[in-house]
Amino acid sequence: MLIQVESLQQWVIGARVGGAEITPFLNGLRNRALYFPFVFDQTGQGRSSDGEFAVLNSQHPLDRGAVAFRRPGNRFVTLASTLRQQGYATFSAHPFEKGFWNRGVLHPRYGFERMLFRDELGPGETIGWGLADGVFFDRMVKALQQQRAPYFAFLITLGLHHPFDLFPDRHKALEVGPLKDTPLGNYIHAMHYFDASLAAFVAELERTGVLSNTVVALYGDHESGLLVDEPLLKLAGETRWSPRSPSACAACPSSCCSQRDAFRPGFLARGPGGPRADPPVVAWRCPAGLLRRAHSRRPRTDTGRSQRRLGGGG
Repeated sequence: MLIQVESLQQWVIGARVGGAEITPFLNGLRNRALYFPFVFDQTGQGRSSDGEFAVLNSQHPLDRGAVAFRRPGNRFVTLASTLRQQGYATFSAHPFEKGFWNRGVLHPRYGFERMLFRDELGPGETIGWGLADGVFFDRMVKALQQQRAPYFAFLITLGLHHPFDLFPDRHKALEVGPLKDTPLGNYIHAMHYFDASLAAFVAELERTGVLSNTVVALYGDHESGLLVDEPLLKLAGETRWSPRSPSACAACPSSCCSQRDAFRPGFLARGPGGPRADPPVVAWRCPAGLLRRAHSRRPRTDTGRSQRRLGGGG
């Protein structure tokens, strides 16, 4: 199971606001999962669709426009199509319209047999453009229980989207102080809500036995688009940033990393277990590790290589 999380940034994991953890579940998960904090955003104008293209295809997105609109007729060799050829059922789900980033056209060409979009998922609480994360994950529990095994599930959250201008008061569980009603404050609330929704989802999968033989991996689709200012840098642990500096990432091992690279989407994978993993990795390398865990041969079009074994015995 692969989960693409809207605008998730690596700096959020472990960060606190008002003394409280923003993502308590992810904070705990990174200690018992393979955790790659140095995943660098390689999306372009295709944004979320570029993120899923890179991860599913192990290829770089286009330098202009989006593959979703400029190359929807291509023959794609993806993580989904590779696993499908080896007997896996494949399905994708997204809590918004199937026309968004042309997913209704593109996902069948990526190798997904079954797709669930807003119409199929039904009505429910909406945050921003699509179903709230809690509602979306709740619907996914039933969908996964009905899915024949083995399967590859690709879940794309939407949650709160840039410009993070509104977030419902009923889900604001943190005291964000002067960040109240700001884009950054709303983003923090959205990440906290996502984290709680994911925790409930994983707990239900554990209760039903789904996780006993399932690898769950998740990553952020792209950088958030938030203004890089002093409050954000403080939360991210950056104290010496300068807008004129070629590097805005004190933790990055490279002295030439760009300001945009400072805010990385991160990648976690939970199998039967696994330690933290620190080497830098780019999004298009992620499929190699997942295919290795599934005991599947990588297609020749795959440009990545496995960073670590995702769980025991993979």
